[in-house]
Amino acid sequence: MTTAHTKTTVEIVTALTAGLTAVQWSGEAAFQSVRRFDSDDLERAFRELLLYQQRIALVIPLGETFESEARGAQLLIRRVRPFGLLLSDRVLGKREESVFGGATTPGAYGLLEAALPAVVGQIIDNPNGVRSDPTSAQPLTLVDAEHQLPARAAVLLELECRGGWYEAPLNLGPVR
Repeated sequence: MTTAHTKTTVEIVTALTAGLTAVQWSGEAAFQSVRRFDSDDLERAFRELLLYQQRIALVIPLGETFESEARGAQLLIRRVRPFGLLLSDRVLGKREESVFGGATTPGAYGLLEAALPAVVGQIIDNPNGVRSDPTSAQPLTLVDAEHQLPARAAVLLELECRGGWYEAPLNLGPVR
């Protein structure tokens, strides 16, 4: 029988969302909205991002991979779960401020700098904790041609969340 020593994807999404919700910029909440979306619902997420919120963070699970290692009669299976965090500061008509910030706004890169300490490192305590490792950050431009709104700057922060494992016996009989 396989034994789980791991956290669920929902627990990781909850930890990332809580971390982003707690981020501050100039003494106030950095994000007016922190939402979670699955990768199949990104069109709706982008539409909401473009239309409604000033500063927003989206938490998006991007799948899952497994790393397996045989140790004697046991198979250890580690989970690696990539996430995308889409961070955006809406400053209409001022592209440079929406990217780099200004006197009254952090900009997409300012939000990235504020968010990083809240979402990297150990995000769920042991036992069976979860560590979040940043892998890349890329600028994006989001456009809504339907509503003819100005383009919106964003940064996509990609993370790999690692932690926990499964133990599966290898000695139950022949493998076919």
